[in-house]
Amino acid sequence: MARTLPQEAGPSAGRYDPFSPSWRSALLVLSRKPGEKVVIGNSITLTVVEVTGNRVRVGIDAPDQVRILRAELACWQDVPESGDEPAEPAFVCGG
Repeated sequence: MARTLPQEAGPSAGRYDPFSPSWRSALLVLSRKPGEKVVIGNSITLTVVEVTGNRVRVGIDAPDQVRILRAELACWQDVPESGDEPAEPAFVCGG
């Protein structure tokens, strides 16, 4: 069953809500069991591999050109330096 979170959902509803109200209005929330899949567009498939306690393992099948990063790494990018040294990652997100 797919639904978007109602505006009144959040910390006051008794659950931790990591998303700001602007994100909540457009967030699609799905319930899936292990082995079930979610298809995004024509070429990306998410599969719930395992659920153990509060941890969910998700498998992602996507074309090679689709960049997939965990959220905590999405704000890092390679910044080229002058010279022959490898690029150093730099934090570019605010917050």
